[in-house]
Amino acid sequence: NSLPQQFELIADSAMELALNASAKRYKPGVELIPRKIVKRH
Repeated sequence: NSLPQQFELIADSAMELALNASAKRYKPGVELIPRKIVKRH
């Protein structure tokens, strides 16, 4: 069972991390992206 991902949120987060890293403002850590749970009937 695969849960749907929030690809826009993941892309935004990745872009922000990349821009910060290129500006030498990167702080190591864990980025949490919440998953949406969809129940199927």
